[in-house]
Amino acid sequence: MVTATSTLAIPDGDYIATRLFRLSIGVFFIGGFLTSSVSLLVPQLKLLLHLDYREALLVQLAFHSSYLLFALPITWAIVRNGYMRAIVTGLAVMTLGCLALTMAQTVLSFAMVMGALLLLSAGQTFLQIASNTVVAVIGPARGAVRRLTLLQGFNALGTVMGPLISAPLLLSELDADAARGIDPTLPFVGTALVTAVLSLAYMRYRNLLVRGEAQPFAGIRQMFQLIRLRRLKWGTAAIFFYVGAEVAIGALLPTVLMRTDRLGVTPVAGGQLVSLYWGGAMVGRFIGAWVMTRMAEYRLLLAAALGAVALTLAAIILPGPVGPKLRFWPSRRTFWERGIRY
Repeated sequence: MVTATSTLAIPDGDYIATRLFRLSIGVFFIGGFLTSSVSLLVPQLKLLLHLDYREALLVQLAFHSSYLLFALPITWAIVRNGYMRAIVTGLAVMTLGCLALTMAQTVLSFAMVMGALLLLSAGQTFLQIASNTVVAVIGPARGAVRRLTLLQGFNALGTVMGPLISAPLLLSELDADAARGIDPTLPFVGTALVTAVLSLAYMRYRNLLVRGEAQPFAGIRQMFQLIRLRRLKWGTAAIFFYVGAEVAIGALLPTVLMRTDRLGVTPVAGGQLVSLYWGGAMVGRFIGAWVMTRMAEYRLLLAAALGAVALTLAAIILPGPVGPKLRFWPSRRTFWERGIRY
């Protein structure tokens, strides 16, 4: 398997690293934009098709299931055929998925939406594995974490722009104050155009790593032996909870903000306010990339994790939109009214 501790032994390393980093900015940005836009399908379909939360959250299940179902086969394909060609494939599959999603939204077919999202997530899986690995190995190993964090900042910028641009389009039909006649498929049509252009750009430079990216693929047995590593176990658990929290917040926050006991905002405003959450992630990633030049990664990770726990507890315990009254633990009645009945 390819590891993030090696550097590709190819000529003109600085030119290749610069070119790949610039191309990766577009990939990470559009991936974040698409992820946050797909999250808005949860409140849209919930209200349009009169779904309950369990049914509406199938949107997120379909979009993220490819990572679970196809990660190993896609990894094998990436190592066998090369990173650049894998990224081209992922972008092309995402283009087809976006076009399929626009068709599914036009006819309001829930089954077609699920299929299109599964196709989209398959393309995203190609990009996640190939792009992250390329960015890690194109430069010095000491700077790999900082490079990835910096690119994740552009990914977060995409997640901020997603709700701001997509919410007025996807949720306009549910908002009495919003403009009428807006095509809700525009965010995904635009994404299809961007991924198609990026696919052509990567196709142009498909041989950029041809001398340095051929790597033997570890057998399935050796791959599963990695699970025994203690750091990998803890890292897997951390990613599991982090992604779960990120997906839940992005999908459910608009509905929570529309509640009269919270902010009572309109659907479009609720969708756009999610950008504040993604904006915090963007700022944190750019600052984190700078802090890691002066602070050990594990210390920064510990501080961020403790901060996340504190903020999560505050969101649960504090009442109202801004928590004017501090309660260290809600009463039984408050817990029932604000927790279980949700």
